[in-house]
Amino acid sequence: MNKCDAEKMITEYLKPIFGFALKRCKNVQDAEDLSQNIILKAYRTLISRDDIGQPDKFIWTIAHNALSNYYRGASRQMIGVAAEGVEYLLTDPDSFTDEFDYQQIDRLQKEIAYLSKLQRGIVIAYYFENKKQSEIAAELGIPLGTVKWHLFEAKKELKRYGYYEADK
Repeated sequence: MNKCDAEKMITEYLKPIFGFALKRCKNVQDAEDLSQNIILKAYRTLISRDDIGQPDKFIWTIAHNALSNYYRGASRQMIGVAAEGVEYLLTDPDSFTDEFDYQQIDRLQKEIAYLSKLQRGIVIAYYFENKKQSEIAAELGIPLGTVKWHLFEAKKELKRYGYYEADK
C-alpha cells in the first residue's frame, strides 16, 4: 500500500483506537502511549505489505495484541520482588519471612502463570510440590531431559524479570 492510502486509513482509526485504549488503560498518558504504539505498528505494516485483505480486522488485531503486551508489561512493573533469596522462596514457599510479603508471593505466582502450560506444571510440581524431576517426567510421560530443559527455561524466564537469582 502506498503511504498516502495508509495515512488516510490510519487517520480514520485515530479516534476509535484512542477510545479503545482509554477505556482499558489506567490513565490518559498510558492510553496515548498505547494508541501511538498501535498506530505506528499498523502504519509501518500497511506501507510495507500489499497482501492485507481485511485492513479493519488487521488493525484491531494489532490493537488487541498491543493491549495484551501493555497488560503484561504493567503487571511486571507493579510489585518488584528482590532477586536475592527468591530461589529459597521457590523451594519452600511456606517458610518465607517478613522480607517477602504476600503481595510479592502473589506477584511471583502471577509471573509463573505467564509460563507455558507445560512449564508451569513442571515448575509447580518441582518447586511447590517438591517432586523429583524423574517423578514429573514419569507423570507427564516425557523424557527426564525434557523436564530439566523446561525447568532451565522457566528459571531463565523468571531471571529475565528479576525473580530468580542463579546459584552464586
